[in-house]
This record gives sequence, C-alpha cells and structure tokens, in this order.
Amino acid sequence: MAIPLRNVYYLLCYAWDHLEARELVATDAAHLLGDRAENLVAHVLCQGVQRLARQGLDHGYVGHEVELAGVRGKLLVGDTVKKCLLPAGRTACLVDELTVDVPHNRVLKAAMRRLTSLATVDLILRARLRRQLEYFARVSDVALDAAAFRPVQLHRNIARYGFLLDVCRLLLRSLVPDPSTGEQKFHAFTASDQAMGSLFEDFLFHFFRREQDVLEVSRTKIGWNASAADPLHLAWLPEMRTDVFLSSAQRRVVLEAKFYQHPVTRYGRTSQPKLRSSHLYQLVSYLKALDDPGLPSAEGLLVYAAAGDHFDLRYELAGHAVRVVTVDLSQPWPMISRDILRLVST
Repeated sequence: MAIPLRNVYYLLCYAWDHLEARELVATDAAHLLGDRAENLVAHVLCQGVQRLARQGLDHGYVGHEVELAGVRGKLLVGDTVKKCLLPAGRTACLVDELTVDVPHNRVLKAAMRRLTSLATVDLILRARLRRQLEYFARVSDVALDAAAFRPVQLHRNIARYGFLLDVCRLLLRSLVPDPSTGEQKFHAFTASDQAMGSLFEDFLFHFFRREQDVLEVSRTKIGWNASAADPLHLAWLPEMRTDVFLSSAQRRVVLEAKFYQHPVTRYGRTSQPKLRSSHLYQLVSYLKALDDPGLPSAEGLLVYAAAGDHFDLRYELAGHAVRVVTVDLSQPWPMISRDILRLVST
C-alpha cells in the first residue's frame, strides 16, 4: 500500500500520543526519505537528537565504587574489610557522580550507531547521524537490544525523551537477521499488515480522543450473552474488546480498524469484489452483544486503511446500522483528518 512516509509519521505521532513531535519531519524531507521506512526512522532521530542537544542532554547520578583516603558517599564496609584497606588509611565507597552516561542516552546512541551501519539508509542521513554521535562521546556503547531498555525510567523531567525512545523501540522491532549472512537487516514495518494494522488502530483511538469532544472514546470490553452449567467454562470464552468505542447519551459506535493491502476479496478478474466475511461477523457479534433496550442502538463502523480500493457501503445488519468505508491514507494529511472526522459526524 503506497502510503507516503510523512503520513506514516503522523500515524505514529497520534498512535504514541506524542503530537508535539509532528514537526520533526518537515514537508521538504521527502527527497531524503524516499520510500524507505528506515530513512524515516533515521531522519526523526536526527531531528530529535538535534533538538535534545540544543536543550542539553539529560544528566543523572550514577554510583561508582572507588577507593580513597577517608570516607565519601556510602561506605562499603564489606569491600573495605575484604580488601584490607583500613591499615593503609583507605576505604571503599560508593560515590554518586553526575554524568551524561545514563540509560536513555545509551539507547539513543545505540540506535544511531545501528542506523549508520545500515547500507539502505540514505548517505546524507548517515553522515548527519555520525556527526550527532559526537554529542554522545561520553556515553557508553551498548547493543541495541531489549536489555538496553530495561534500566530506562522515564519521568516528568525527561519526558522529552519519550517519543525518541519509542522510535528506538520501533527500530529494534524492525531489525531481523538475514538468513544468508546472519547480519541484522531492516525489515520495514510498513510492509507488514499486522504491524500497520496495530498502528492504524492505535492511531484512530488517539485521533478521536484528540480531535473531537462530542463522543467519549474508549476501548470497551464486551461481555458474552452466554451461560454454562459449569461457570468455570465461561473463562474459556475469548475476550471481546472493541478497537474503538465512541459513545454519548444519544449514540454508541463500535469502530473496528483494519489494514490490508487488499481489503476486499475477488474470485476472478471480472467478478464482483466481496467484503471479508470474518470482519463483518466480528462486528455484528459485537453489536448484538451490546443490545440493550435502555440504551441507544449501537452502530457499526468498519474502517479500512486504503491507498487503492475505495468504497463507502451502508447496511442494516441484525437490526443495527453498519457502515463499511475506506480512508485514503495517500492523500494530503488535512484531507485525511477531514475524512476521519466525517466518519462519526451525524
């Protein structure tokens, strides 16, 4: 699906709820990005790290064990006795030092180093990353892996790191070993329907939370209209949870988000395209489970991300209004925003 990388970036900003980062990708960056998602990751890190450097990289206190005359910091009694330091008038102490060598800076450095080693990243972006690595000269080198993220503890004072660390996690998830060489290669998350499906779902959830205030936005867990002779059997039923649930005193809307390269099925070149039955069964099951005579009848909204097939279909299924519609993610962003808001306008 040919979605411009700038639009993919907007999806990420909304999905991760970091709209303040939207301006990191300028409108004139298309020539650097091309159609490679790794260029998008590299460009965002370049811009984000440049901003961090202007503000000053975060520092933190890190404990170091030292041997010294007298006592400073925390006295390590066991180490002092074990090393027989007292006769020489020395002690082992744990001293806190203010340093830039903190876990979140190590992750950023590891991600930037990894990108500079990817041959598919644009040469200009790789050169920029190498220059910006100079800001991290006093930061330790670590591998970009899950272990590097474990000691990272974000708090209000370093919230500005949050979005860039999410970008680093995205990079880590996109690195896969090459079967022939064993080296890690970048596998574009934009090529995965599953990855983009999760992104599209999170995007819609946060978009509606941010951009409209008429309907409350949630992810509602729906109970089964079921009974069993043995109550323990009910625990085997799968969980029903909506991608997005929009509600007010007058309306209830169940929104299911789908991302497929080909959202419809065809059984021949000239045959009539058909909707995917499993998606309709899922939506209608949710709507029927929400039947309540004391509440407004639930509406169904099945939304497909699209850059090719376009349709807007309306039905009444099992007594519920159902709309199946595509959102064209290849068009300019203001038009995407307009079309999504129209999905729930009365």
